[in-house]
Amino acid sequence: MKKHEILSPQARAALFDPPNDPATIVRHYTLSPDDLALVRRRRRDANRLGFAVRLAYQRFPGRVLGIDETPPADVLSFIAGQLGIEPGMFHEYARREETRWEHLGDIQSYLGVRPFSRGDYRSVTKIATTEATGMDRGEAIVAAMIEALRTRGILLPAATILERIGLAARARARKQAHKNLIEGLEQRTVNELRALTAVSDNKDRTRLAWLRDWPEAPTQKNLVGVVERLDFIRSLGVEPDREQRIHRARYRAIARETAILSAQHLSRFDTPRRLATLVVFAREMEAILTDAALVMFRQDAWRRVPSCRTRRQRKCCSSSKSA
Repeated sequence: MKKHEILSPQARAALFDPPNDPATIVRHYTLSPDDLALVRRRRRDANRLGFAVRLAYQRFPGRVLGIDETPPADVLSFIAGQLGIEPGMFHEYARREETRWEHLGDIQSYLGVRPFSRGDYRSVTKIATTEATGMDRGEAIVAAMIEALRTRGILLPAATILERIGLAARARARKQAHKNLIEGLEQRTVNELRALTAVSDNKDRTRLAWLRDWPEAPTQKNLVGVVERLDFIRSLGVEPDREQRIHRARYRAIARETAILSAQHLSRFDTPRRLATLVVFAREMEAILTDAALVMFRQDAWRRVPSCRTRRQRKCCSSSKSA
């Protein structure tokens, strides 16, 4: 998938192309008696087959068949078989442009659908923005727009149009999430967060790397190192309610990024995104270090308890020693 695309080729085909498995082809492209009656009003086998294919496409996936587009062989064979026409006749269809336009109008009137218009941009943009608030997956964002258009009886525009709308909606959703995460931060906290990605004069690594490199072995010395990092994280002043300011799924997506992004990567982000990512990093790191400290404390305390741990066992041991 290219940088400025929201759909992979596979996702685009799944959303905008006809199905390729036999069961789905039968479900979507079985012609009803009314369909057959409408098709048979056309003259010549080629026009009947072409009309039926265009009818099938506007019903599902819900778009107009391209002028130079040839349906998949399985779809064409299934539709042609219901009409008793050879599939190869499709290539003789509608040599006159007027015929294609006439058929297009008849089909839209029959199905009760209409083309995508300029006035539909606002409504699908709103749907895309709502969907993008909680996720980054381009396939889900575009699918939400497609479902809304089908429900309203609006034919799908070119895939590139919905992709552009989805890209813009996702970018707005990301920016809004970043804004919500950093809004109201004290300047001291902002400065401290920025300093996380800077290399200190007397050290060869950033605070970000130091925090991530916490000692995991459950020893008393390592417990001190974990608590030191935990105190530092808490001193940044990132409030616990920050993670509740954006959609949970959006927060989790940013949290996954924080686990793999280096200081060098973060430096390439614009300021709001970099600060928002560091806010999430601070919240996640505090949770990780808190859990680590509790585990280490319990394991260290457990090692210090005598082997006879219950009062009754200790009493028995004392009696045995006295005897």
